Amino acid sequence: MGYRGQQSGGTIMTSVAGLDTKVCSEESFDAHSVRLMEALTRINRAIRRQAKTTLSLGNLSALATIVEAVRIRPGDLASKEGIAPATLSRIISNLEQSGYITRESDPDDGRSFFLTATAKGATELVELRQARSAALLDQLRHLGDHDQSLLFAAVPALENLAAMAPTLP
Repeated sequence: MGYRGQQSGGTIMTSVAGLDTKVCSEESFDAHSVRLMEALTRINRAIRRQAKTTLSLGNLSALATIVEAVRIRPGDLASKEGIAPATLSRIISNLEQSGYITRESDPDDGRSFFLTATAKGATELVELRQARSAALLDQLRHLGDHDQSLLFAAVPALENLAAMAPTLP
């Protein structure tokens, strides 16, 4: 089940569970990739607007990483988020001032510290995820059964792509 892509000469062979196998040129594959990226961007933007948050996307992503890690060093957070030290400092400052995270001294290294989410930060993340999920569900309800089925069939492939994202250049 899911997507399989295989390059053969100048064509890309694709197969999605429940759909006919198709062959498309590399140019067509590139065009579909651009369309997918643009559609995901527009969907995400619409969901962010509807879910209404005061957190920027960078702050939200960092908070999610901190909540998931439970306790993380700033350098590890920067690595996971793929952000520069100056950007990281601003994000940490914003999240601290909002009461979403705290700094905890490293008992083994007095110069270092860990970041941990507060109960307020963890609750905010859960509420934002619920609001974003509700916004997406609202959009999905406007689609027909066939389009919903196509999207749901693509979820495993999208999850695989998302799992590769940290390792992609």
